[in-house]
Amino acid sequence: MGITFYSNVVSPPCRAVWLTLKTLGLEFKLHEVNFAEMEHKSPEFLAVNPRGKIPGLNDNGFVLGESRAIMQYLCNKFEKKNENELYPKDPQARALVDQMLYIDVDAVEEFYSYVKPFQVLFLEQKPGLGEESKIQDYFKKLECSLSKNKFLAADHFTIADFSVIASITILDLCKYDNFGEFPKLKKWMEAMRALPGFEECVGTHVKSVTAMYQGKINA
Repeated sequence: MGITFYSNVVSPPCRAVWLTLKTLGLEFKLHEVNFAEMEHKSPEFLAVNPRGKIPGLNDNGFVLGESRAIMQYLCNKFEKKNENELYPKDPQARALVDQMLYIDVDAVEEFYSYVKPFQVLFLEQKPGLGEESKIQDYFKKLECSLSKNKFLAADHFTIADFSVIASITILDLCKYDNFGEFPKLKKWMEAMRALPGFEECVGTHVKSVTAMYQGKINA
C-alpha cells in the first residue's frame, strides 16, 4: 500500500510536507485533493483528517492530518540518526525545533490575513492587502533567531525551516519584497530556496499559484 500524500498546489503546509518526503528520500503516491468538488469535506477524506483540511497522510493504513504532525511522524519513523537531523533526537535540540514550529502556526495566519489568497482565488474578490506591521514584527523575531544559528533552530536545516519557508512563500503571491531590514533572513531564504528539491516541492507550485493570484487581482 505504501504512503499516500493528500495535497493541493495552493497549500503552503503541503509544500513543507512534500519537502520533508523528498529530503527523506521517501516514495509516495500523490493524491491531489479537489477543492472545487469539495473533496476535502468528503467522508473519505474526513477519515484521514477530521478537520477537513490538507495535507493528509496515509501510511499503510495509519492516517494523519496537520502538516507539522506529519513531518514529525515521518522523521520519527524514517529518518536515520545523523549529525544534521531534520528532527533531532536530542531533547533540547528537538525542543527548539518544536518551538519554531509552534510559532509558525500563528505566523502563517498573519500571512493569510495580509495576502488574502482565499478571497482572491476562490471568492473572486479584490480585497487589497492587509496590515503589514505584524509581519514585520515576526521577521524581527526570525532575524533574532538567525543571529544565533545559521538556520532557525540549529546550524543545519530542520523541519522548522521547511515549515517557515513554506509559510513565507504565501507572500510571493503579492510579490512582497520588504525584507530590507532583515539581511540574515534574506540570506536564509536564499539558502532555503537553493536546497535540493525546493523547486520541485515548493517553487514550482508557488509560481503556479502566484500566476493565478496575479491574474485575478489584475483582471
